Amino acid sequence: MIITHAKARLNKLLIREGMDITCPNPFQALKAFRAFAKETVECAEDLFMFQCGVFSFSGERLFHLVFVRQFIIKEEGRCDNKVQLYIEFTCKPNESLTALSTIIWAEEFTSMELYFERIENSTEFSTAMVESTWDCKVHQEAVSLAKL
Repeated sequence: MIITHAKARLNKLLIREGMDITCPNPFQALKAFRAFAKETVECAEDLFMFQCGVFSFSGERLFHLVFVRQFIIKEEGRCDNKVQLYIEFTCKPNESLTALSTIIWAEEFTSMELYFERIENSTEFSTAMVESTWDCKVHQEAVSLAKL
């Protein structure tokens, strides 16, 4: 598939897993993201990351639980751009969530299966799963490497 179709495909997989955006569930998102990771996207390279913690990206202090697939785009043999596709859960931090912070990259594991098992079995993910007041959005953004 081409990068411009990736967000729509991910949304279809979320729906297939029973994800209800009015009452989003990170476990359903993880299952959809795992299936999405098996699908080929036309790019030079792709990377996978799971991140959680309290951040103020929007100006408001929120707990974020995020699945990211990053597509590297090369033109004329050099890395020119990257596109990041997110499933981003946010909620107001409580005492148990405030203590959580992690970044897990798939490249640290010998297989994608081990990567997803690590996320699913992590203290951060299992603690966050108890939260029931999530907001969720799926979004995609291009990042020019010239700006970095």
